[in-house]
This record gives sequence, C-alpha cells and structure tokens, in this order.
Amino acid sequence: MGKAPAAELAAAPPLAAQSRVELRALSIRQEGESFLVGDIARGEFIEVPAIAVTLIEALQDGSTLAEVTSLAQARAGADVDVTDFVQTLRDLGFVRKIDGVPLSGGGPELTDGGRIGAVAARLARPLYSAPAWALYGALFVGCLVLMTAEPWFRPHYGQLFFLSNPVLSIALLIVIATPIMTLHELAHWLGARVEGIPARVTVSRRYYLAVLQTDLSGLWALPRRRRFGPLLAGLACDTVVIAVFLAARAAQFEGWWHPQPTVARLLATLVLWQALVISLQFILFLRTDLYAVLITGLGCTDLSHVSRLLLTRRYRRLSETEERELAAANPRDRSVARWYSWVQLTGAVIALFYFVAFFAPATIRLIRWLVDGLTRSSPGTPGFWAVFVSGCVALLPVAIPPVTYLRGLRHRPR
Repeated sequence: MGKAPAAELAAAPPLAAQSRVELRALSIRQEGESFLVGDIARGEFIEVPAIAVTLIEALQDGSTLAEVTSLAQARAGADVDVTDFVQTLRDLGFVRKIDGVPLSGGGPELTDGGRIGAVAARLARPLYSAPAWALYGALFVGCLVLMTAEPWFRPHYGQLFFLSNPVLSIALLIVIATPIMTLHELAHWLGARVEGIPARVTVSRRYYLAVLQTDLSGLWALPRRRRFGPLLAGLACDTVVIAVFLAARAAQFEGWWHPQPTVARLLATLVLWQALVISLQFILFLRTDLYAVLITGLGCTDLSHVSRLLLTRRYRRLSETEERELAAANPRDRSVARWYSWVQLTGAVIALFYFVAFFAPATIRLIRWLVDGLTRSSPGTPGFWAVFVSGCVALLPVAIPPVTYLRGLRHRPR
C-alpha cells in the first residue's frame, strides 16, 4: 500500500497559546499498542501513541493550544510540546485551518469514482464474496497443476517472441498486455470501493521494472480482516485471465479447435506473460501485493523500511536519524524484520541476477534490432516507420523506470 507524499502547505498565522486548529476528517484506529491516524481521502497515515490521539481529539473539539497543553500534561504526567505536534500535523497535511485561515496543499486526493464508482462497487460486490474467493483459489491450483503435470503447457522463455521480428513481438505484447494489467489495477480499485475506501491508479516502478500501481493506503483505516480482499483482488484477476488463456490452449491440445499458428503462439506468449506477472507477486521485497498481504497478516506497518535499516546496520553505522527511526519503529516490525531482512537481501540478489541474465540482454537485443532496422531502411519508406514505432513501444517499459526515478528525485522533499 503506497503512501502519497505530503505537498508543501501555504503560509499560515504563527501558532500561539490561544490558537485554534481545525483538522481534516481523520480516521483513528487502534493497531496493537499504538494507533493509526490518517486522512483517508489522501491515503496519508501515521502511527502514534495513545497520548497523540488525546491531543487530536482535543483539537477536534475546538480547544486552544493552551487548553490542549494542559490536558496533555494532566494525562501524560509530563510536559508535552503541543506546538511541535501541531507542526507535525501541518507537515503531514492533516491541518485544514489555523485560526480560521485555510491552508492549501495537502497532496492529491484518492478517488472514489463518484456515482459511477458507487454503482460499479455495488455490481462488483459478488466478485469479492466468499464463494468467489473459493473459485479463484480453485482456479489458481488448477492452473498450477496443469502447467506442472503437462509439459506442453509449461511457459518458457522462447515463447516470448511469437513473431519472427522480436521487436514487433514485444511491441504487440505490450499493446495486448496493457489492458490486462489495467484490469489488475481496476480489480484493486474496485475492491477498495466495495469496502468504501477511495484509491488511485498510477504508473510507478519496481527497481528496473515499469508497473501500474494502485494506491490502497486508505485500507489502513479498515480492520485487518477487511483489507485482504482489495489486496488480493489483482492476483485473483490475473488468475482468471491465465485460466482463460490456458482453457483456450487446452481446447487446442485436445483437438477441439485448430487456431492459426500465429494465434496459437500468441496464446502461449500470453500464458507466459501472465505466469511471469503472477510469479513476480511472490518476490516480496519488491513490495508486491503479497508483501502487503504479509504485513497485514503479521500485524506490521513498515516492515520493508525497518528491514532495510537492520540490513544497513550490518555493514555500516546508522546515522542519528536512522537510529531514531529504528528505535521508534513498531515493535512488531522490528521483531519480524530479524528474519525478513534476509528475505529482502535474497530478493535483491535475485533481482540483480534477473537483470543481468534476462532484462539487460533482452533490452540489448531489442536495441540492436531497432538500430539495424532503422539503418537498413530509408526514412521515407513504410518499413522504417514500422520499425521505429514498434521499437518505441517495445522500449517504453525500459524508459519508464528511470523517468519515474528522476521524477521522484525532483519532487522529493528537501
């Protein structure tokens, strides 16, 4: 579940003892010994102790900072810097007004789709019922058994290029696979809407892989058991899609239909693609859907970051900021991170191996085909532009990760 970055806020009156702060509509839910406080509309959540909830409730009641300070001291039995706490809420975009002066910014909001989203959620509700999940599980097991038991159905690397021109093969595969990947994200979005939570689909990256991503941060406002459906919805969608492709291949295998050779090879390619998409979900360190399912089931909140800090401490000394982050981390995260950090390290090694063994060679092969095709044809011929357009489409997934990385650096808070 992603976290939307907080935007810069507008200038506001300085905080004083008699200042009154109006907060946005915040969700407050207990998670173990601490509380999760957040703005569902923007998907921004923080983990706070019980005393912070007391301060927030007092601010929501319209108390001045002086009154909130007195209350905090009575409850905590010690001095509490309420002004600093309110400043933190401001930085997170949780403050709507200070002394009646509205603050701008706060970052983009998630979307509920309005009336269309409400109708879609109502119609899609049966797809997220217990019988539906049982069907998805049966399909997943059936597909796995079929591809394991019968070698003819097993995906292999050679099926990726179903045309004689590898550049055109990848370009057409991207064109066909993009709507399928969009369905995956829409399944997440619909799952969130079924639970009454807004969400947002964006383009992102996982290391060197370009991906579509649904911001499901708003799920933190739900009880743990209600988060699993939206988180698993994408995998369920992928399972249905690969089951349809395998059913078509099974019909061919049994001789019930006889597709053209190109169509048959395309079906095999789509099975390979879906198998890769599903298998990537199990590489947890990439913060996939199954990673979100894992931390939800284990009761963690930021397992990946805490694990990264533990790994970093093994080969260098942490900075003061990192030490504070680790010390303030959820105890459950620190406990699980003792073994999960090794999972994260192993996953990074596997990602590096796949980059060297598959991603980089395939990219180099595509570039060579593209350069060769462009140099052999004149810019005034249809063949030149066919190679150029198909090459641009084929290399688009390669270009997206560095672009999103640079864009993230540009918008990173200083």
